[in-house]
Amino acid sequence: MSREKQIASDPPESLRRHFGSTAARAHCARFVDSYVVENSRHALQVHASLYRDLLTLLQREALLL
Repeated sequence: MSREKQIASDPPESLRRHFGSTAARAHCARFVDSYVVENSRHALQVHASLYRDLLTLLQREALLL
């Protein structure tokens, strides 16, 4: 069995990746929420599509660190 297929079929590995991405999303959302409150930037949360875009951008940037 190839390494890719072994990893893809490995339940603990897929579970780890799922929870890792879920934790990163939650962390980014908490960061944005606290930033909005501390700096009175409520407009960042008003538009759902812009808020999702901001969270996506932060998650992508976090992967680069």
